Amino acid sequence: MRTHTGEKQFSSSVCHKSFSTKGEFNKHLIVHSGLKTFSCSVCSKQFLRKATLTRHMSIHMESTKFTCRVCLKCFSAKRSLFRHQKLHTGMKNYSCNECSKCFSRKESLDLHIKTHSKEQRQHLYKCTMCSQAFPGTGELTAHLRTHQERHLCFECPKSFLQQVSQERHHIKLHSGIREFSCHVCSKSFKTKGTLTSQERTHLAEKTHSCSKCQAKFHRKTALVVHMRTHTGKKPFTCHVC
Repeated sequence: MRTHTGEKQFSSSVCHKSFSTKGEFNKHLIVHSGLKTFSCSVCSKQFLRKATLTRHMSIHMESTKFTCRVCLKCFSAKRSLFRHQKLHTGMKNYSCNECSKCFSRKESLDLHIKTHSKEQRQHLYKCTMCSQAFPGTGELTAHLRTHQERHLCFECPKSFLQQVSQERHHIKLHSGIREFSCHVCSKSFKTKGTLTSQERTHLAEKTHSCSKCQAKFHRKTALVVHMRTHTGKKPFTCHVC
């Protein structure tokens, strides 16, 4: 009649949960007691309820269902046992079509095939002149330049892919023409880099001296500004006052 009336006369003083039967109430009390009275005979794991222990024992029963006769290793599935037994028999039924290498498991064969596909991707582009392979067009283009005709300098061992570059090199270094002049000392140089180095030496020197005092300056413009302190010249006038 309690199922119809909904009466639950057994109540827990800890969590105030109510139960309609004393059996359910007693099972619930075990949760609050913390006592794990049901132990697994295989792994010694403990449980609060017998039903939980029963479910746990099924795991051990499944894992020991299929046993290898050679090494006594246990498996939960027959196919796992069959795959394991190949290790003892030495059977290798899966072979690679590229190198004829054999494997006992299909998973191992699949991993091996990927190594071939990786090698193929790395050698997709071949040079038509020497058959050397490259992974990309950029590497192949750079390699093809080594086969192109090079223009040699007759004065030094340098060589160039373009004749224009070879002629420019010859004019700058071997023709004797000095087209870069220093604006400080009027010296001429073959290359702009040499001129830059020369200009730096001038910057390090204070070649512009004041005739009134001992002050020296790198640039002539700085000396002109300094001379105003001696002459009292003030060329800048405010247009307001």
